Amino acid sequence: MENLNNKSALDIYQGGYYPKKQSVMKSPYDNKEFFIALRSAIMGELENLGFCTLLNWLIEQHKTVDGVFYAVLCDILCAYDGRGMVDIDNCGAYVPYIMKPTQGGFGESRIAWSDCTQLYQIYYYGVDKYIIDVREKGQEMHRRFLRNKGAVITRSKENSVISKAKGDDSKTKEEAKAEAAQIRKAAHEEAVRIKEEAKAEATQIRKAAKKDADRKAAEQTSQREADMLIKKYITADQLRFRQECEDEIAQIVLNDKTTLNKIDRMHEQMCDKTNSLQAAWSRALEEAAENLNGIKAEFYRHLHEWQVSLYPRELRPLCERYVELYRFINVDKLICEEILYQDSGSQEKPNANPDTVCALQKLNRTLTTFLRKFEISLNGMGLYVYYPKTGDTFDDMWHICEDEPDNCEGKKISQYIIPGIAKKANDDSEDDVIIRATVMVEK
Repeated sequence: MENLNNKSALDIYQGGYYPKKQSVMKSPYDNKEFFIALRSAIMGELENLGFCTLLNWLIEQHKTVDGVFYAVLCDILCAYDGRGMVDIDNCGAYVPYIMKPTQGGFGESRIAWSDCTQLYQIYYYGVDKYIIDVREKGQEMHRRFLRNKGAVITRSKENSVISKAKGDDSKTKEEAKAEAAQIRKAAHEEAVRIKEEAKAEATQIRKAAKKDADRKAAEQTSQREADMLIKKYITADQLRFRQECEDEIAQIVLNDKTTLNKIDRMHEQMCDKTNSLQAAWSRALEEAAENLNGIKAEFYRHLHEWQVSLYPRELRPLCERYVELYRFINVDKLICEEILYQDSGSQEKPNANPDTVCALQKLNRTLTTFLRKFEISLNGMGLYVYYPKTGDTFDDMWHICEDEPDNCEGKKISQYIIPGIAKKANDDSEDDVIIRATVMVEK
């Protein structure tokens, strides 16, 4: 495998990873090797340089990250927190730290290494917080490294001098201690120098940041002043234009006051004429409506008189035939019964012919059926048969008395002999009587 120290974390990430057997691809790493190489590169850059180009690039771009890279971030955080790192060669078939939703969105499942065969095949959103945490903890490790660097150098040199002194019998113990003290002093001075350089570098960074902040503040101040000036000039121009418009409008109103008054007078005159014309139209319409209603009533009256005049010629003969048939069936059959039957009951007279009796009964049924059909036919022509009820008041327009033709007004009907026939009116007026009903009144 290619030496990891020859590539930056950004180069390794952008190179991606592919299955092991596809060595012709642009990346020499499979997913596990990619995990190890990227983890080592990120931690090395943070601890030795104090920054990582890959992490800064991802934060600036707000890019989605690969799933294996997300697992690398989680593993580095565990290492910085003192929980140790994952042994990738012995971690099993699943990628540590990452999960994916199951089908249907209920629960999560682990992701196998075999599912991660190329970059962004499994990806994650919203990991800026993890990237920032890794960068901050790595920078803290870098600062700790700088503080301990001088002490480490001092201890190593001191140990080497003491070891050398023990092996050289010609030097005394005091000389070795003196030399060790000088070395410690030199190491301290080196540590102080490194610390001062770090402070100077930090001061320069702060100055540059302050300078940049001052520049931005100056730009913002200039922008605000420019906006205020623009607003001031725009407001002044608006006020001037508004005043000019108001003066011009006032002059126009002043010059045209007479015209406006004339227009008002003309408007009032037009309103008066319009109201007069509308009132005249209303009266004319009302009179026309009254005339039309009178013509309508007159037309209906003439039409009704014309229809009534037609009754004796067209309808009355039919009604008379119905009345005659009713009398024949329901009144004259009493005479037949007197001839055929005894007054006392159901015993026939000795001289009554049974065939004659049967024939008369059959004829009676036939005529009764025909009478009902006749009545239905009259209904189809707008006529109807009315039957006075016992107890009704005698009305000369609807009834005719059989036994007392005079002085029947106000008396009660005892029974009807023959029903009457009337025609239904087409409007709201009373029905027209064609033939009055024949009745008997109470004595």
